[in-house]
Amino acid sequence: MNQGPGASPALSAFLRGVERRAALFAQLQVGDIEAGDAALHTAMVGFRDAAARTPFPDWPRRFWSQLLSAPQLREPMQRPGWSGDFDVLGTIGTGPRAALLLRLVANIAESDAAGVLGVSRETYRLALRRALPRLPDGQPDETRFRALADAVQLALRDTAPERLAELARLRDAALRGRIHTPRRREQPAARQTAESVQARPRWLWPALAAVVLATLAALAWTFVSDDFVDLDGEPYGIRIDRLPDSGTGGHVGTDAAIITHPDFALLLSDDAEGAARDPAFHAWLTAQLERGDLEADIVRPEQEEGARDTDENALEMSDDP
Repeated sequence: MNQGPGASPALSAFLRGVERRAALFAQLQVGDIEAGDAALHTAMVGFRDAAARTPFPDWPRRFWSQLLSAPQLREPMQRPGWSGDFDVLGTIGTGPRAALLLRLVANIAESDAAGVLGVSRETYRLALRRALPRLPDGQPDETRFRALADAVQLALRDTAPERLAELARLRDAALRGRIHTPRRREQPAARQTAESVQARPRWLWPALAAVVLATLAALAWTFVSDDFVDLDGEPYGIRIDRLPDSGTGGHVGTDAAIITHPDFALLLSDDAEGAARDPAFHAWLTAQLERGDLEADIVRPEQEEGARDTDENALEMSDDP
């Protein structure tokens, strides 16, 4: 039964289910992701017009035939790129490579793969054998073939969200009959760089140049100025300037020695007279005077005795409580 014009939801669902494998197939077949996406868009547009005339069970074979016949996959690339475990694909011819990718990426039945290539099943098997990696002795290299198959499954499973979004935009454009313009990651970065350059003030570069010139001029002045000191003749390259003589001989004055004495607070205390009556204080004071840490008190001049001082009766009266 043919699908009519009202089958657009089914068509959208089919393309959504096959687009990830189809994108990887086209990329690995031609060796370039942009050319592969262009081929996928061409195939989707052509399949949209042919789906209404194609029975639903034949959709997979028709879609892969449409993709393989896209002109972008038939034109040789100037610098095709396969890397990692995919580099073996660059050593395989176009026909055998398509046969191998229909097996590993498209994952369609052998009969459908032969129908896509337009050959018999025996011819498809022969092309598949020719596409297998080989050892130096000509035997199939099972290790490289297994690594290639694992790399395909990893690429399908770990498709980046940005890549899935790009494929969704490609599918939507194909269903609407619009031209798909791929979004390159370099364009936003380049646009942002250009905007940042334009946003810089015009005086920035002249100011930076002036600062650099001033710095160089100051550096040159240090070599021609009279204040420049040649340290080559100094011992060890170090210039030593002696301090001017202050006249004190480098010794701390007596007043400074007393002030910095650890018992200076005791000497200034209000209880100094009472402390003087203490025998321990006399012993400490004697030791300090003998060592020269303290100067002896200035001897007070003796006062003349008056009549009251020599009057014994007055002295006896002063002793009475």
